[in-house]
Amino acid sequence: MDEENGDYSIDGDTQRQLETAYRLIKFMGKSSIAALATGGLSIVAGEFFDLIVTDPSAKRRDRFIIDLGRRVDHLEKIHKLTLANLIDNEEAAAVFARATQAAMRSSGELKLRALRETAAKGLVDAASGRSGPAQVVIGFLDRMTEYHVIVLVWECDPQKRYPLGAMDDPKNAEAHSSAFYGQPVYVGPEGLSDPVRISPMRTHNLYVERSEKLSFELAHADLVAMGLLKPDYVRETVGDGRRKTTRITAEIDGYSVSELGKTVRAYLAEGSLDASAGARSE
Repeated sequence: MDEENGDYSIDGDTQRQLETAYRLIKFMGKSSIAALATGGLSIVAGEFFDLIVTDPSAKRRDRFIIDLGRRVDHLEKIHKLTLANLIDNEEAAAVFARATQAAMRSSGELKLRALRETAAKGLVDAASGRSGPAQVVIGFLDRMTEYHVIVLVWECDPQKRYPLGAMDDPKNAEAHSSAFYGQPVYVGPEGLSDPVRISPMRTHNLYVERSEKLSFELAHADLVAMGLLKPDYVRETVGDGRRKTTRITAEIDGYSVSELGKTVRAYLAEGSLDASAGARSE
């Protein structure tokens, strides 16, 4: 399907994925999709066309359901779950409802992908009655924004460190972005509506929009409040001779990911369900 060029035909893969999305809604007891009688298209395809006229939250809901349906279709192919086995499964219905409601209140590609992947893991776990952690993570994600997800992923995943010479190179955009969670930064305030300096270099300064800097600062503070990031305290040596010992002070040296944060990150990780095809869930 290429809506921008006026091509509304649906290939076989898309047709199957849309039908999986419809089955997902049907099995979760949430079906509210109107039928499209002509053209041989699936019921979900009819709703897909309606995306252009619905309100923004409904668009996010519908696109999320279709994307989750594609994910479920793939998981069925690799025998990670059997959707038919989730009929009347209360945990699966709860996972689906929580994730869909959170998607309606969300924006940002990374956050919506994180919701989709967590929901998929929750549906897999629901077959064995172990979807509780996924439901809690969905609750975390409902509170989080795209900025939260960017910060958490950045702090969890190993990042490339750049030498001072690379940071001083005004043309090295990749190195500069490492000073701002991997996001775009600008050498100089030109072109920004409300620029603020984030990192002084020896040869130049790096700038971003003030609202972006504040958004990341707020998200970082909230991740600390949620327990997903933890403070690292300065250690000092006290005593002398053989009686020297190290103690933790009240001074914060920085922040790092907590064990809980690593657990949440693991739920957001794409592809972890694909690492090895397990037995089909019953």
